[in-house]
Amino acid sequence: MRYDDRAIVELRRLKLLWESFGQSDRLDGSEIEWPVPEWGFRRLKTPHFKLLRLFFLSLLWRAAITKLPGFTSITLSDIRLEVLRRMVADGDPEPQTVFPITLTQLATRGPWHTASPTVDYVTYEAVVGVPEQQVRSFRFYFDGLIARIDDEETDTSGVDRWSHAAVGRSEDLFVMARPFEGSRQSERIESLIRATEKRHLGAVARIFGWHRNPDQS
Repeated sequence: MRYDDRAIVELRRLKLLWESFGQSDRLDGSEIEWPVPEWGFRRLKTPHFKLLRLFFLSLLWRAAITKLPGFTSITLSDIRLEVLRRMVADGDPEPQTVFPITLTQLATRGPWHTASPTVDYVTYEAVVGVPEQQVRSFRFYFDGLIARIDDEETDTSGVDRWSHAAVGRSEDLFVMARPFEGSRQSERIESLIRATEKRHLGAVARIFGWHRNPDQS
């Protein structure tokens, strides 16, 4: 079953995508709580919480089975693939502790771009009774929204880290927020620009009528 169309409609309604900002270059600040200057969060309500979880799970499943370039880093064992396939095919987002999903929104608009999914290890700091942990995590980006899907089998703590903050637990949706400027996504864009300029500096200068020192940010 494909969940894309209905999920995108809901993400737009919740103003989680840049395209839903309208003519503004940022999300209305009154919709974000800012406990610290660079990191905030939004508390949202969605009746389609199961749909959103299934949508993101389907992205992971498709990325893991495709042979297309740009997706080779997204790998899962046959057993894990079958677990994921059954969840998506049956429309059953349970159990919630399998592949927990969290969202981060870039609350200021950056340049439009696409990005292939990536995999890395997220460091979860030690808390009382639970040591620091490195957890394998899949990162999906589109239009100002970042979804992280943790591979809970690499988390040996046995702790349900996100509880009700994870996508799909209830109609209460918790979304972290930060400006695009200074974010990891902006650093990736700058890195791509510098790499492109180093390879094609002359062509870039002719097309855009300018060039920068490719060794400077």
